[in-house]
Amino acid sequence: MRDMKVKAIHKAKLFAFQAHGWQQYGREPYFVHLQSVVDTTIRLGGDDIAEQVAWLHDVVEDTAVTVEDVLVQFGVVVAVAVQLLSKKEGEVYENYIASIRRNPIAKLVKIADTLSNLTQSTLQMNHKRIMKYTKQLQILTEV
Repeated sequence: MRDMKVKAIHKAKLFAFQAHGWQQYGREPYFVHLQSVVDTTIRLGGDDIAEQVAWLHDVVEDTAVTVEDVLVQFGVVVAVAVQLLSKKEGEVYENYIASIRRNPIAKLVKIADTLSNLTQSTLQMNHKRIMKYTKQLQILTEV
């Protein structure tokens, strides 16, 4: 069972690498952001499914990958969480975050993603983004 989980995580990592290709995250390869989100997801108690979602959290929003591609490769639980994390054009922000909050896996990964974005924004001294991600973190962690 453990071996299957490790293979699934490795598959998600490779899939994300291929999908994001040469994309950048600030001055770093996009992989740096993905690894940060994965590491934080694990530190926050995420399981193997959450780790897969962490690797894949931006593939639908930022690449040519579709939710159907994720569904075929990783199954319904991963695909649903990735779909929730993929903000659609014109989607109302409050509705987007509310949907994420209702799914424990998507919520955990979004918190990890927000922490990564907040760290990057702080390093760049981007006050507008610092405020955005601080507010987003507050909304995500409200009880």
